[in-house]
Amino acid sequence: MEGFVVNIRLIVLLGILANPKITWANDVQAACKKRGLPVVMLTYRDRDANLRAIEAASLGSSDLAKFLKSAYSPGPLPKSEEKIQELADLGNKKFLPESEIKTLSLEYSSHEKKISDPRGYKKALLDLANKFVTNEHNKIAWFQTLQDPLISSTVIRPADEKDLGEIYGATMRTSPSSDSHYKLEVVFSNNASEPIPYLIPLLIHELSHAQEYKEFVRTANDVKARSEFVIVDEARAFDVQMRTYVSLAQKNPEIFCDWLYATWSYGDLLIPLSWAMASMEEEMRAGRFIYDYAKRGVLKDQPYLLKPDKTALRGDLQKKITDLKLRYVK
Repeated sequence: MEGFVVNIRLIVLLGILANPKITWANDVQAACKKRGLPVVMLTYRDRDANLRAIEAASLGSSDLAKFLKSAYSPGPLPKSEEKIQELADLGNKKFLPESEIKTLSLEYSSHEKKISDPRGYKKALLDLANKFVTNEHNKIAWFQTLQDPLISSTVIRPADEKDLGEIYGATMRTSPSSDSHYKLEVVFSNNASEPIPYLIPLLIHELSHAQEYKEFVRTANDVKARSEFVIVDEARAFDVQMRTYVSLAQKNPEIFCDWLYATWSYGDLLIPLSWAMASMEEEMRAGRFIYDYAKRGVLKDQPYLLKPDKTALRGDLQKKITDLKLRYVK
């Protein structure tokens, strides 16, 4: 029997090698498989390759699949983020089941609404995050009630006019408020292309960073030490983000798998959230995600994070990440 099992595995493996379109299902695919809309794997910032992949995909016959097909034919999808977002809102409104998160996400889908009602937008995001993220990764209450002589205040807020052009997704900041005190801030995007279902895992990501506030404060005036700490902590926070997203997709796949939005990361395209997250999961599992992040993210000007030949993350930093034994980020 053991030999039979091995032979079956060998046959499957040979099939994968012969047909690279066959892939092992990842956690996002598994969470979203009952939705009836296959996951299309995408390549970061390669719009042309992603367009070809989407146009070649067999998306099925669901109403949402038909809507996506119509968006990509007969002509090319517009590159305008505003036009893509209009299509996303239309599809979400027509084809996703009614729910509180759908109603609030559509209410705060435009940049104009987010900046005209920041208090309402913040309440919607935090209320929904508290409702759907019920595991140990939800640190909203911890953050809002944090008391430490080192910290003068904690703030969670949407980006405002001072942050325009700077906030994509969300970010965590430590800034001195006096000689010995720091303000701890989590700021999230008010961009139309970053809807609430997309932002919830990112908010949890940044709150995960906030737990390490003492190290952020300690390295505040040492760029090299801060960068070396951050690249490892990013691995941990991205893993938390993916764990959070998979949990959300398992609980409410109608929203967290199928929510349409205008993605910048994959080339200004109209896609369901599951396509972006499944593609991100593949990058994480392949072991190149944090290396790529170090080359293209906020740390891209810190070459000492990489090996001298720039082909991989520095060995000691990679070991620290490996030793964390994360589920997704390798």
